[in-house]
Amino acid sequence: MMPNIVRGGRMTGLMTYLAGPGRANEHTNPMIVAGDDRVTFAVEPGRVLSHDDAMTIGAIMDQPRKVYGTEIYAATKTWDAAKETYVQTGTKQAHVWHCSLSLRAEEGQLSADQWKHIAEDFVDKMGFIDPDGAKSSRWVAIHHGSSKNGNDHIHIAVQLVREDGTKARVFRDYKQAQDVCAELEVQHGLEVVEARGQGRSVSADKPAERARAQREGRNQSDRLELRRMMRTALATSGGVDQYIERLQDLGVQVAPSFAKGSNQQI
Repeated sequence: MMPNIVRGGRMTGLMTYLAGPGRANEHTNPMIVAGDDRVTFAVEPGRVLSHDDAMTIGAIMDQPRKVYGTEIYAATKTWDAAKETYVQTGTKQAHVWHCSLSLRAEEGQLSADQWKHIAEDFVDKMGFIDPDGAKSSRWVAIHHGSSKNGNDHIHIAVQLVREDGTKARVFRDYKQAQDVCAELEVQHGLEVVEARGQGRSVSADKPAERARAQREGRNQSDRLELRRMMRTALATSGGVDQYIERLQDLGVQVAPSFAKGSNQQI
């Protein structure tokens, strides 16, 4: 299961997009499969969402931010060829945390109930749910037709301004989402990426590396973890710049290698 995280500043805009036809008319029968009680009370899970439903969901999700006036910003970055790294060029509103969880097309379709339990476990393990409620984030999981490549998936939207007006912690969320998905693959009987947990290894995975991972309480070796992060970044990137940025978000140190005599052609 592959997670893909983006941040934004328009909760209602995201909801209307998810309830709409999509870029390639792939959004068929959009519906809520799970979410915060306030959301699922106002809009019943399992029924096809309308534009008005999307507006209602967006307003409910945005309420804590508007009540407390809390603003959350994230850096905007661009590649600096001279410094060979991304540099900050400004900021953008980023209180909307949006993550899609996607299966390979070969895995087929999951039921709404299966996606419900996966979404609830994912949000909980990501730390967005406070048992006492005060520091919980409002969230919703929406399912619609498969992607244009045939991948069954859900979209999870989280309001990063919590019920008490404080900001949810999302430090290294790309890496954390990878770890959580690794747990959920086993917990929910999904296909395990890179043959994890099946007693098999890929090329160049040495016994000493696996033993070290076991001693440190990790599910896989550094080599397989790096391979997984690179595959995820590649699968969720639209170009070279975004690929490098996603890798850096996952904590991978990387710099492009340029063609001889060029500082543009990678």
